Amino acid sequence: MSNSPAPEVKAYLDGVPEKYRQPLVRVVGVLQEKLQLEPTVSYGIIAFMLYGKYGIYVSGWKDHMSFHGGHFLAPLAEKHPEWLKSKGATIWFQDQPELPEEIVDSVISARLASMPEEHIPGNLRSWPPV
Repeated sequence: MSNSPAPEVKAYLDGVPEKYRQPLVRVVGVLQEKLQLEPTVSYGIIAFMLYGKYGIYVSGWKDHMSFHGGHFLAPLAEKHPEWLKSKGATIWFQDQPELPEEIVDSVISARLASMPEEHIPGNLRSWPPV
């Protein structure tokens, strides 16, 4: 894994409002470490592409940060209302309180559960790691 993000990812992060920049950098780093994937930019936001159209997307906006990827995310907001808020096919989160890694794990688990097993990358088939 690279220590510095690809130029398009760095440019995206540089454009995130200052309040959310470091928290988003942290979440991107956690996803990168856990997924063992390099982030890219897809659909104008940061993406971790797992297989074809299946990915975990994350973004920063003027008043929140979001995970994107589909309606599989909605139950997470119900389960963790202290950190997450459902908005259509996305879930919003804030810089405070800091998003625990366990919530990022939940996003990864939800994405993997929504995918056909044959499309789950080999290194993630035994998710979560023990």
